[in-house]
Amino acid sequence: MCALFSPILGPLRGSIGSTVFSHNKGGDYARIRQAPTNPQSARQMAVRNILATLSVGWSELTDAQRANWKAYADDRPRTNPLGGSYTMTGLQAYCALNSVMVDSGGVAGDSPPLIGVQNPGGSGGGTTLVFTTASTITITPASAPPTGGRVVCWWNGPVGSGQDPDLKQAVLVAYSAVDPIGAVVLTLPFAVQDGETAKFWVGNIDAYGQKSELIEFRALYTAP
Repeated sequence: MCALFSPILGPLRGSIGSTVFSHNKGGDYARIRQAPTNPQSARQMAVRNILATLSVGWSELTDAQRANWKAYADDRPRTNPLGGSYTMTGLQAYCALNSVMVDSGGVAGDSPPLIGVQNPGGSGGGTTLVFTTASTITITPASAPPTGGRVVCWWNGPVGSGQDPDLKQAVLVAYSAVDPIGAVVLTLPFAVQDGETAKFWVGNIDAYGQKSELIEFRALYTAP
């Protein structure tokens, strides 16, 4: 159950107690918080296992190593959904980067990037993405990832002409091999049908697990 309203203090986002405030095309609204489910998909379980392993890894770091992660986090403030700036804890920074490393097939690192090592650049405006088959795509990056990096892709699956889902609704397609050369072929979670259009996001990660900005694509599959 939800109710539309006009907030006198400006846009409200987030929750207070059991009430959640948000916005859609109908305007601002408030709803009662629903008890979250406990999803058990293979992908979700894999992510949980990675985070559980990293939690143990963090506990085994030295004080000096933890201090390095805190310094990295302090040097990299982030922006929350409300547009405000916040600073991660050392543990959050450790998990944020290393979860990407482990998920992509690499290993967790005990040390963060040196202060001043920025996130990698994206693949560039000349990057292309096309369907190779109903269940594979080919990405041709205009710029390769940095040494030790990979190409990464997310998608929303088939979307209608009036639909425009965002990255929060997307799921991982796959990571490329380390240091890919030329075009990258990735296998989709499931095959699309003739005439369907899917939305994708493509970017790079570096050897530390840092992500680049992402490029959006809409690709139409036409059966041969």
